[in-house]
Amino acid sequence: ACDDELIVHRILSRAIQATFHRLSKVYLDGLDVLEHWDSPHKVKPHILLLDIVMKHSNGEDIIRLMRERPGGQDIPIFAVTGNSAPEDLNRYESLGFSRTITKPYRREVLVEAVMSAVQQNRSAVVPT
Repeated sequence: ACDDELIVHRILSRAIQATFHRLSKVYLDGLDVLEHWDSPHKVKPHILLLDIVMKHSNGEDIIRLMRERPGGQDIPIFAVTGNSAPEDLNRYESLGFSRTITKPYRREVLVEAVMSAVQQNRSAVVPT
């Protein structure tokens, strides 16, 4: 998960760790996600929750770069955003986001979205 707001960062981290113990890396910046993805020594994430508006990077730019990378087409990437206008949601879908989760969101919505992606992607980490 990637969000630059510390409170949202902590909420995402706790919700993910409580349900998916191995799916718990949370980044403050999209550029860190790209660096992690490009590192040959790091385990690639199975699911990515990506904030759209961040201080140092833009979620729309990050997904474009992720989708260009080897394996980047295979990973479910969710937009996490306060932008919920129909034109925004359509743009996120056209950019290649698997799903959009609008803020403020309920923990149940987040968990359901990740569970759905896990069920669709058999290689994803299953909750314990």
